[in-house]
Amino acid sequence: MRLARVVLVCAALFVLKVVAQSPNGAINGQVLDPSGSAIADAGIVIVNDITGLQYVTKTNDEGIYVLANLPPGP
Repeated sequence: MRLARVVLVCAALFVLKVVAQSPNGAINGQVLDPSGSAIADAGIVIVNDITGLQYVTKTNDEGIYVLANLPPGP
C-alpha cells in the first residue's frame, strides 16, 4: 500500500511539472545609451523572420523591456 502511494505522488508531481511548462518564450533586456544611461520609453520591435509578425513594446523608466509569450521561431 505504501509503494502505491509513493508511485501515485511521483506520478502527480510529474504531471504537474509537465503542465507547468510552456512552448512559448520571452525576450528581455535593457536599452542604454553610449554613456551607460538607461533610455526610457524606447520602442522595441521583435520580428519573426519567416512570418513577418512583429511584437512591439517599450522600455520602462530604467530602460528595461520584456516581451513574454512569444511563439517559437528563428
